Amino acid sequence: MRYPACRPHISGLPASRKGVAALIALVALAVLFVVLAAVAWQSIASRRVLARREEQLQAQWLARAGLEMASARLLSDAGGYKGESVAIVPRSLVRIDVQSKGQSTDVFQVTCEARYPTDDPHAIVRTLTRKFRRTADKDRVRLEVDPGDEAQPVKQDGQNKPQ
Repeated sequence: MRYPACRPHISGLPASRKGVAALIALVALAVLFVVLAAVAWQSIASRRVLARREEQLQAQWLARAGLEMASARLLSDAGGYKGESVAIVPRSLVRIDVQSKGQSTDVFQVTCEARYPTDDPHAIVRTLTRKFRRTADKDRVRLEVDPGDEAQPVKQDGQNKPQ
């Protein structure tokens, strides 16, 4: 005696086999969806990491550019320059602070704080500090970086880390 569920249909397959094939197809589509969602999530996450790294590097180079600007101003007129705030590139802010060190008017401590991007609540902040000595020979003026200043840590987002 045959059971009604196993009775062949017009296609020649039992009705229970058609349901299994549909279930396998549904499971395969679900697995494919999960894999594609994971790939998309990884892609978006890696783009965010790369964008953040780009912002960190931009802030680092802006701080270095601030040191270069300060050194150029100290070469031209050391007496009157105390610092400034500039937007070197759009969405950036570089604060330069120049202080005379000790009794000598030829030794300066320059601190540059770069913030990028300024329109982001989680902006990257990099701070560089260097000591410069201004020396004047007969007809030439130059700046020398204090040798003990080379290994000074860089303040990165509130933490001290080496360059």
